[in-house]
Amino acid sequence: MFTPVENKKIYMQITNQIRNSIEIGELKPGDPLPTETELAQAFGASRSSIREALSALEILGLIESKGKKKKIIKTDDPGQINYSGLFKKLFKEDSPFELFESRLELEPSIASLAAERANQEELSKLIKQFKKLEAIQDRVETDKEHISNFIDEYMEEDRNFHLLIGESAHNHVLFKVFTGVHMTMKKYHWKLLKRKVAIDQETLKKLNFEHGEILEAIKAKDPEKARRAMKSHVENLREALF
Repeated sequence: MFTPVENKKIYMQITNQIRNSIEIGELKPGDPLPTETELAQAFGASRSSIREALSALEILGLIESKGKKKKIIKTDDPGQINYSGLFKKLFKEDSPFELFESRLELEPSIASLAAERANQEELSKLIKQFKKLEAIQDRVETDKEHISNFIDEYMEEDRNFHLLIGESAHNHVLFKVFTGVHMTMKKYHWKLLKRKVAIDQETLKKLNFEHGEILEAIKAKDPEKARRAMKSHVENLREALF
């Protein structure tokens, strides 16, 4: 049913293939999708690319989650909607300025909701994730000459920190949109921009300080403080980048 994908924009190619299989009837409403591991083997891709593709398909409304892991093709008739036009709009090249505009609208509100709604398990995950960011900073302190070796790792852990806050907001619709924005941030042009920040040791310290302020506000169950801390964080990042 599926064929191995090329390296360029892997998650988009995976999304396209699954969408096409739905549209031509190879995958029918109600059919279970293979597991992430099975899909990774079928496409010859990493599980992270599979997860990005599945998130995109959920945003498009073509699949839904049932249980913790299994994805099910939605029971709605996908032929009733022209998904091709929507898909092209969703995955056209995004402006970094538009990304920040979206983040400034979304993330302060999401942080505020997380401060209201995060449970103890989610707080524990956030604390653990923040410690990962601090650990990378500590490694940079002891190996300043090779800071570039830590950039990609820090960026991924930074993204995971923000996604955990998104999950803690307990709003499934907001989280779908939020995930779409962060998925876009993984594109190559975004990585190039963010490297300008992460490669600077002092700015890295500042980012972690701001992450700590956001975390403390969420732990304190203070929605307004969390909103302000996140807004300041995103604005400072935008200023550093542009």
